[in-house]
Amino acid sequence: MRRRNVLIAGASVAMGLSLPCIAAGEPEWKPTRPIKWVHPAAPGGASDVLARLIMDRLGQRLGQPVVIEYRPGAGSAIAAEYVMQQPPDGHALFFTTTTFNLNPLINRTRYDPLKDFTQLILVADINMVLAANASGRRFRSPQELVAWARQNPGQAFVALPNKGGTGELIVSLINLATGAKLQPVIYKGGAPMMTDVLGGQVPLAVESMATFGEYVKSGQIVPIVASGKRHLPGYPQVPTLNETIVPGADINAWFALQMPPGVPPRIVARLNREINEIIRDPQVIEGFARGGATMVGGTPQAAAETIAARTEVFRKIINDAHIKAE
Repeated sequence: MRRRNVLIAGASVAMGLSLPCIAAGEPEWKPTRPIKWVHPAAPGGASDVLARLIMDRLGQRLGQPVVIEYRPGAGSAIAAEYVMQQPPDGHALFFTTTTFNLNPLINRTRYDPLKDFTQLILVADINMVLAANASGRRFRSPQELVAWARQNPGQAFVALPNKGGTGELIVSLINLATGAKLQPVIYKGGAPMMTDVLGGQVPLAVESMATFGEYVKSGQIVPIVASGKRHLPGYPQVPTLNETIVPGADINAWFALQMPPGVPPRIVARLNREINEIIRDPQVIEGFARGGATMVGGTPQAAAETIAARTEVFRKIINDAHIKAE
């Protein structure tokens, strides 16, 4: 079968060096009350654990507690609409994931993820992983996986923890680029997904190492291929899509921090500086690495440019694969 040509736009954007312009002699901003950390997922997940690595340290540096507020549901739309209504005074942070940017590409939302929020910082890149149940695996490499999926389309099911997430894009991209016929199986969360994958009901799954890590160590799950151009932290033997079956692919998920629209530059500058310092902490780096994530940092402008570029890559995959809302 001929390989279909798939355009993978370069998502790497040069990091800008300038921060928001601050008037000379203007006093440094300091919070005057506890800061809300608005979280678009339910308590107890991997993003919750990682968020606390940053928020606890941020509270210490700012002299005010940072208090998490959970607003899960609707592909981050509930949290997004709540954040948009908060005062633009630096006391509300929004810990966003890739879903926040993907949701408007598939569903109707009342927000634009780039235009309706103040960009603060790109926190981390998350290398997603396509992995297999070890006991039922019939392939050793991404290339062998593609060959098997072509020959066994009725068996090539891939478990995904949600509809419209990065996992669905990865599956669609592999199909478009290689002619494989991987078939997504959508679950309502990572826990029920892993129950079926470990039980052998579904042979493959896409998630981050935050979900797979303990099962990889126990030998129950075998990582086959990673989504980004860089290898997984701690798993250099796992090949990437880019170097195997989809040249040019860079389809990582990410964590970012954003705020309500209209936050003044001096507030943005202070928070950006503090978080850049926090994510250089070795304990923070190690904590994120266990989930397959690499710290990024940089300026608000760099975050906006990188996320915008990747969103366009995602938009093309969604259009080419005809991904629709449920």
